[in-house]
Amino acid sequence: MALSGSIDFAVTRDDLIKAALQHIGAIGDGDTPSSTQLSEAGLLLNMLIKNWAKDGMQLWMRYYGFIFPVSGTSSVALGAEGGKAATSYLWTTTSAASAAAATTITVTTVTGIATTNIIGVELSDGTMQWTTVNGAPAGSVVTLTAALTGAVASGADVYVYATTAKLTRPVDIVESFLRHSADDIDTPLDRLSMNEYNQLPNKTETMGIVQWCYDKVLNFSTSGYPGNGDYYFWGRFQNGDDVIVIKYIKEFDDLDSATQNPEFPQQWFLPLMLGLAWLLSPKHGIPLNERKTLLQEAEMFKKATLDDDQERESIFLQPDFTGS
Repeated sequence: MALSGSIDFAVTRDDLIKAALQHIGAIGDGDTPSSTQLSEAGLLLNMLIKNWAKDGMQLWMRYYGFIFPVSGTSSVALGAEGGKAATSYLWTTTSAASAAAATTITVTTVTGIATTNIIGVELSDGTMQWTTVNGAPAGSVVTLTAALTGAVASGADVYVYATTAKLTRPVDIVESFLRHSADDIDTPLDRLSMNEYNQLPNKTETMGIVQWCYDKVLNFSTSGYPGNGDYYFWGRFQNGDDVIVIKYIKEFDDLDSATQNPEFPQQWFLPLMLGLAWLLSPKHGIPLNERKTLLQEAEMFKKATLDDDQERESIFLQPDFTGS
């Protein structure tokens, strides 16, 4: 038996469009779609992908993100204009003390730290100061864009992440836990509904964080849709020792150009093509009865693939003892 040994089959945006147009007879075998066909079908394909996100096709779209310690607040905005959250980061500590008004800190390691990175430094009073890295580190010394507003002790927590790692607005958040940076010990956090969070009596509670909730807040922002989501926590960060780790569902990337690949596993390529073919069929004069057949075909393959997109885990049911 001769096998390829390859499992990297992929399709591009224009591959899907061409196959969909051929499937409904809008173009012939070997023909190339016109620029108008590509742009109009590309619009429908993006609409289809965004619509399908509601169906829970998201096991492969679950990622980990990190919300960094911030002072004097019980919430952080997650998105393009959001607060201190990223998909990856560097944690280190200071190896020497720095005085208030200093513009440099000395850290244990500078590996991975680069100019323009966002950096958070724990001050001696436990609050966090956030600024950016100004220039490449010199030895173990990092220059800050903004001067320190307070003294920094040796051994203080320091968090650094690239602007490209900034967390985009999650579609939803599946779980959250608190991670102690020095030893990576995790503590689960309880999820609340917005109603339960709103009923908490003291949002400025200074104890450690134990609960959270997420408001998707579907709106436009200065960078356009989808804006920011609001992550609320109770109580508050007491110092720089911990980060909140979230497992979130990522928004599907847009297909903006011909050679970009859909953010789907291989088994979804056929349902995507058939769904697009059905959307394209009215404007290409496909009779209603054939469109109904095409819809049945598209839904059959989509359902079969969607049914396979599930976790193979046990489910345990128990009463809700919170009284809500």
